Amino acid sequence: MSDNHLPGSDISPAERFYEAAYRPARLIKVICQMIIGIGVAVALILKVYMLVLTDLSCAADTASLGNQIRCTGTLELAAYALALAAGFELAFLMFVDGLDKAATPLALGLSSAFLLVLADLSLASATWQTALLILALTVSSVVLLGLRRFLWRRPTLFGRSDRSE
Repeated sequence: MSDNHLPGSDISPAERFYEAAYRPARLIKVICQMIIGIGVAVALILKVYMLVLTDLSCAADTASLGNQIRCTGTLELAAYALALAAGFELAFLMFVDGLDKAATPLALGLSSAFLLVLADLSLASATWQTALLILALTVSSVVLLGLRRFLWRRPTLFGRSDRSE
């Protein structure tokens, strides 16, 4: 009998802990990401409302929530939401038994960075450095998708193949 196993059990203490923490951590992650999604949806609806029914001008003096929504670009708003979602995905990884799921938060982070670059892009600011950055983000995304497909088929740390994520 090994010290890693309890008497009469084939499950190690580490695996028991991961199994016990997985469901609550996933529930918290999903709830937080839904709150982010609802917040972005409400902000975009308010942005459309302000565009259609009001004058869409930013007032530099006021720091109200409406003015922040009005002055923040749509792509920039989506990029910030993706960055927050990536943060919750990374926090959730602390409760997962393998790092094979790390591709999801990395993909969200790359998408966020890509959107931030595109949101800041204008004809005057388009330089070769920006084009190189966009190329690097695109190549990184393609490599990450290939890596994710490879890791998705591999078994987890404890030998189970978890394809539900």
